[in-house]
Amino acid sequence: LVVHFSPVSAIDHLYGYLFTIVVGGVIAWMTVKLGGFDSGYYAGLNLVVIAVNLVVPWKYVHTIANALLVLLMYIALNLLTPQPFQWTILINNLYFLTSTALIVSVISWLRYDLVKKEYDSRKKADASQTEEIAELARAAERLSSGDFTVNLDLEFSSTAGTLLSAFQKMREDLKNALRQ
Repeated sequence: LVVHFSPVSAIDHLYGYLFTIVVGGVIAWMTVKLGGFDSGYYAGLNLVVIAVNLVVPWKYVHTIANALLVLLMYIALNLLTPQPFQWTILINNLYFLTSTALIVSVISWLRYDLVKKEYDSRKKADASQTEEIAELARAAERLSSGDFTVNLDLEFSSTAGTLLSAFQKMREDLKNALRQ
């Protein structure tokens, strides 16, 4: 709720890290208390990595750091309180945790790349429309000074194109009114 209803800021990624430390730390501690590296509760750490990256709009670098934080908490807490374990189970657990981290990192990178491309595209379109409207304004000034030779044979975007059509109609109507 905090992430959803708070305005976008430069420190949004801290929410993700805070969530990871609190929830991931609790789940990592559960693995210690419920079987150590052999505990199946490590799977909840996959959910932490996935959930944070679905909710927090951050770069893939933060996704990688977040996943490493989860892995380090899991390994460190279990090493601080050593219990007997089977290497095959630990390798299996680490395989699934790192696989989740890799998949989420790629998804995060693709999402960030798509958002950046859309932003750049919209920025370019806005700049283009601004120039088109400025061109129409210059033509309107010439028309207002009596220059009826103004002709704009340009391909305009849909918004500026609507203005261009209205401008051309106004020019023709003014020419006809002056003739009459």
